[in-house]
Amino acid sequence: MPKAKASKVPEEFNDRWYPYMASIKPKYKLNTNDVDEMKRRWKNFLMQTHKFGMELTNSAFYTAMGLGESTIKSYVAERYNDNPERGDAIAEMLNYLRAYREQTIMKGYTPAVPGIFAQKNFDGMRDVQEVVTHTD
Repeated sequence: MPKAKASKVPEEFNDRWYPYMASIKPKYKLNTNDVDEMKRRWKNFLMQTHKFGMELTNSAFYTAMGLGESTIKSYVAERYNDNPERGDAIAEMLNYLRAYREQTIMKGYTPAVPGIFAQKNFDGMRDVQEVVTHTD
């Protein structure tokens, strides 16, 4: 059986990737109560993603915020307890990513299977089956 040929990442992609990541990586640690700074980082993330022809991804978003995935998720989960403005702002950013992902799937830019996995992994979507039980 022939071996599958490993695909090589095009140099053109790497030429954009490295400066892109440098452009979204924060220069200083975030004061996590500074919602205005979070919004500035979000805007920079959107602008740089477009400028470098990259895709909107959660991992790049976490990098741009200077926060880990678990921290981001905890801020959204606790948004009405600790800092409602922060939680609402982050939830809005995640909803934007969710809507973008959904649109790329619906338009056929992202194949359905990888898109569905991304929605399950990042957007909290899940398969739902209706089960009817009879108690005669």
